[in-house]
Amino acid sequence: MPIYEAQMLREEDRLDDARAALERAHLDSVFGFDVRQRLAGLDCDQGQPEEGLGRSRSARAQLPAKPRPLQEAVASAIEAGCLLARGDFAEAVPVSERGIAAGDESGVFKWKVLNGVLKASAQVGLGQTSLARRSLEGLLRDVSAKHFVQLELETALTLGEVELKLARAAGRARLERVERDARARGFLRIARLAHSALAPVG
Repeated sequence: MPIYEAQMLREEDRLDDARAALERAHLDSVFGFDVRQRLAGLDCDQGQPEEGLGRSRSARAQLPAKPRPLQEAVASAIEAGCLLARGDFAEAVPVSERGIAAGDESGVFKWKVLNGVLKASAQVGLGQTSLARRSLEGLLRDVSAKHFVQLELETALTLGEVELKLARAAGRARLERVERDARARGFLRIARLAHSALAPVG
C-alpha cells in the first residue's frame, strides 16, 4: 500500500523516497484523496508550503460538500501545517479547530491530536505561548496514556519548542530527550526536527 509505505519512509526522514512511493500510486484510485494530501504534506516538509497548500485545497475541493469526518480531519491537518509553514498563524487556528472536531467525530485519535498540536503551534505564533503549553501538556498526557509512540514524540517535540521559549533549561531537556528517543525508535524525521530546534541554543 503506497500510503503506508510512504508514511514509514517519511518517518525515517527519507522524504524523496516517500514522494516517489506516492507518485507511483494512481491518483484517480480509491486512495487518490489520501495520496494527494500526503503529497501536499511532503511539499510542506520539503520547504514548499505554497505548493502544498494549493495541492491540499485542490484535493479538498473535489470532495462532496460534506466530506467524511476522517477526510476533513486529514485535509485540515495538512492545510494547517502548510499555513503554519508560511506564517499564517491566525488562519491556521480555525482550520485546525475544524480538524479537531472532525477527528473527534471520526473516532480516529491520531488526527484529533495532530490537529490539536497544530493549533497549539499557531497559538505560539500569535503570542499565546502559555495557553499553547497547557494545551500540549494535556495532549501529551492523553497520548502517553494510550502508548501511541509517534504521537507522543510529535507532541513532546512541539511542547519542547514551546518550553524553550518560556524556560530554556526545561525545553532543552525535553528536546534532547525527544531527539534521543526518536532516533532510537527510528523516527528520524522527528529526531532531525528536535535537533534543529536545539541548534540555535546549542
